[in-house]
Amino acid sequence: MEGLVGTLLLAIGVTIGYFACKLGQVIKHKEYINRGTDNG
Repeated sequence: MEGLVGTLLLAIGVTIGYFACKLGQVIKHKEYINRGTDNG
């Protein structure tokens, strides 16, 4: 049972990390675009 729980937690952690990374990239991209329009 512990192995199953550990695998589940690992999968959840990887999923959260993946989405957090993608979200961070999107936010950085938006900030970059906003900065470009402000300077331009």
